[in-house]
Amino acid sequence: DAAVIVVKQPDSAIDDRHLRVMMAAAAYHARRVARTMRLGEAQREDVEQDIVVALLERRRFFDPSRGAWSSFADRVARQAAQGVADEIGADRRVRAASIDEVSEDDQTP
Repeated sequence: DAAVIVVKQPDSAIDDRHLRVMMAAAAYHARRVARTMRLGEAQREDVEQDIVVALLERRRFFDPSRGAWSSFADRVARQAAQGVADEIGADRRVRAASIDEVSEDDQTP
């Protein structure tokens, strides 16, 4: 048996309650990423915007018969936040590696 995924087109408008839940979930998870990754305020805002975009993109997968909007929004926000944190960590590792590389000029014979 293959799983069937029903994708519905969201209404163009988001009701106020869903919007408040979405924004609160994005803000909460962005603060967690910022605290963990030691990000500044501008970077935290960028993370929050990335999470909001993920929520907007994935809201069409929400099925009220499977659970509450708040649970769905929190799960999507948490996954998006983890993805952003992973990208920041990978970027930091790449930068650290390039700083640590020794150029030929710096090597002693």
